[in-house]
Amino acid sequence: MRQSYVRISGLGNYHPKNKLNNDVIFEHFRKHGKDVESLYAHLGREERYYADPEETGITMGAIAAKRALEHANLDPLQVGMIVFASDTPEYLIPTNALLISREVGTNNAHIVYDFNANCTGIITAIDQIYRYMVHKKVRYALLVSSILISPWSNKDDELYYGAWGDSSAAVVLELVESETPVGVLDSEYYSDTSFYRMTTMPDSGLSRIHDESLPLPKRKGGWEPVDFGFLPEKWNILIREMTQRNGITQHQVDHFIFSQFSITAIREVMANLGLEDDPRLYTFVGNKYGYTGHTSPLFGLQHAIADGKIKDGDTVVFCSAGAGYIISTFLYKFDGKLLGK
Repeated sequence: MRQSYVRISGLGNYHPKNKLNNDVIFEHFRKHGKDVESLYAHLGREERYYADPEETGITMGAIAAKRALEHANLDPLQVGMIVFASDTPEYLIPTNALLISREVGTNNAHIVYDFNANCTGIITAIDQIYRYMVHKKVRYALLVSSILISPWSNKDDELYYGAWGDSSAAVVLELVESETPVGVLDSEYYSDTSFYRMTTMPDSGLSRIHDESLPLPKRKGGWEPVDFGFLPEKWNILIREMTQRNGITQHQVDHFIFSQFSITAIREVMANLGLEDDPRLYTFVGNKYGYTGHTSPLFGLQHAIADGKIKDGDTVVFCSAGAGYIISTFLYKFDGKLLGK
């Protein structure tokens, strides 16, 4: 029996040209009296990219969107839905998705809105867009994500400045009819408000961002140190629940794409799942781009495909975590479309 599914049929990524390697970052923090080498080794950082002053989430997102449409061999006029996922939007009004639609030429996309679920944004948005597409029979949707963290970073902040990077990524989602499961299959979520103050941006709140009685660093990104040693175990629980519900075990998953924040956390969750620390089983690109929040799973996916880690018929788990904290994950079945077959 044929059923409706939603698959990824095009990918496009963009990172700025301004690359900073660890030597530059280490020297920068030495001038602030800080040694960050052990922290960045723990996270897995080597390089990151920062936007030029004239670049925005809109300009970067438009480039990624055009690349995704080209990859899918899709005319922009065929897109019926466009969503912009970001926690560093360029505008509060109008919706950034509308501006990207104007830049890209998706003139027939009339379902147009912004979406923010912090670092789980891409994973959560794909899951929710897929459900809408199936229900409303939307043939093509374009999901665009941007992170422009550098303007919000205090230059003495070893978490935001140096550990993160600016970037954009986009996917074309396509509604297909198939007798066998393909594309997004299932999802699982978890949230816990215990660490609601772990990171805030702006730290002052938007209502006081222009209050000059507050020091400028207070009006940028702020965070409180939190031990995230519990996170791999929470990922472990969600992944086991989701795979079991779909009649497979974690050992039958062909590839994992996690949040790119920490290589150490990825290795720990693989151990918790009873799996090997084998780079063929997961993809980490946080060393190449810094942590890019929303967009990081798509950077991971593009590299996994380019490196031949994902094959036709493979089952892949995507999983990320966001501030506060929230976790989202989904199960995906690949076919040859995205793999060039």
